[in-house]
Amino acid sequence: MIVAVRGRVMNVAVVLSLVACLTAGALWARSHRVLDMMGWTGEGAGAGVVASRGQVSIRLSTYRVRPPIRTGWHREVQPRPSRLAVPRGASTRTLGQGADTYTSREWGAAGFGVRHNSNSNGTSVFLLVPHWFLVALGAIRPVIWTMRRYRRWRARRREDTGLCPRCGYDLRATPGRCPECGEAPTSAPALPV
Repeated sequence: MIVAVRGRVMNVAVVLSLVACLTAGALWARSHRVLDMMGWTGEGAGAGVVASRGQVSIRLSTYRVRPPIRTGWHREVQPRPSRLAVPRGASTRTLGQGADTYTSREWGAAGFGVRHNSNSNGTSVFLLVPHWFLVALGAIRPVIWTMRRYRRWRARRREDTGLCPRCGYDLRATPGRCPECGEAPTSAPALPV
């Protein structure tokens, strides 16, 4: 009973992972045509996601003063996507002028990056990730599931045809144990009549 429930839960996890993989792939393709922005801004904090040209930026922000944009959920689509600036290496810079001056600490490598911007009005942390990484992350579980299913199918097929389920050695002459790898088959092979 528990094994059956566990199997169903794993199958649901595989399906959800596959859906996440396919969704990330579709959004990756879309990101080369448009720039998508979606986020939420509250009185003291905000979060958002930007997808553009194969990159995803996840933002978490806190505000000490009223946020610069309207509060609540917001979404924006721009027809011409721009490349998200992924930092290379580590750096600290001071940007802006007057009251809008802020310090930006950045680190990045191989398309991944982290940016921390802060000033007297608030703090924002950005996590930059390439779309291909999200696709690969979503594909891990379905690939493992498929490989396990294939191995089980291959072992059953080998065993049904009188071969060792592990290495494929012909067991018609030695049905009790494989002389190649030492594997004992779970059932006796079908002998030709």
